[in-house]
Amino acid sequence: MDAYEAARYLFGSANRLAVLWEIRDRAASPRDVADAVDVSRATSQRCLRTCSEHGWVERADGGYRLTAIGDRVIERCLSLVGDLTVLDDRERLLEDLPRFEPSLPLAPLASADVVAATSAQPHRAAQSFADHVRESDSAWYRCVAPAMSRLFIDAFSEKLAGGAMIELVCSEAVLDAERETRPANVTESLDSPGFELYVRPDDVDYSLVLTDREVFVGATDGTRAMTVGAWSADERLYEWANDRYVRARSRAERIT
Repeated sequence: MDAYEAARYLFGSANRLAVLWEIRDRAASPRDVADAVDVSRATSQRCLRTCSEHGWVERADGGYRLTAIGDRVIERCLSLVGDLTVLDDRERLLEDLPRFEPSLPLAPLASADVVAATSAQPHRAAQSFADHVRESDSAWYRCVAPAMSRLFIDAFSEKLAGGAMIELVCSEAVLDAERETRPANVTESLDSPGFELYVRPDDVDYSLVLTDREVFVGATDGTRAMTVGAWSADERLYEWANDRYVRARSRAERIT
């Protein structure tokens, strides 16, 4: 059985993954497996026999248990199922975000706090983001922003006034637009000892914020309005976001 045939067999019925999962931590007889998974004994026996032929299970203690290879097979299969579930549940976020390299880790998004804008509430995602920033108590914020909005500016101005340290990476176009529409705000921010601005020549098509314990990833539309965003404290997503921020800042020049 080649890899594709193995995948077709395992995903051909949800019962097969369930049978393998049942013997992951302990050996069990076909009868016990059948009772636990709620399948017929014949189905359980047939699945265990086929998996045994491919080296995924072995006889032990009067029943069957996973081999080391079988344990890795079920781990990868369940990881794929989890990723596919996230792709379905978080479709709006993943559809609006650009493709990243390295890829955005999927598993942490399953438990992330996701808020999306709607036609009836077009500013819902941006407002939720600003509210979350106001309610946080982080001593510092590292941000990548595709645009500036009054919600964004007001939320972080309050943090600066409270003594927080803020690093911001944006494009030259964003800075030029701010200098034209809100010159006093730009001057005041640059004069603040807690604010560092990094500008890059190319546009940014996503939002990213890191605090001392969590991360925000947000998507925007063609007008740079926030469409959907997710907050998470998952270490895997935090590590990815920190690497992403360092890359974005390395391509930018600090403005003083």
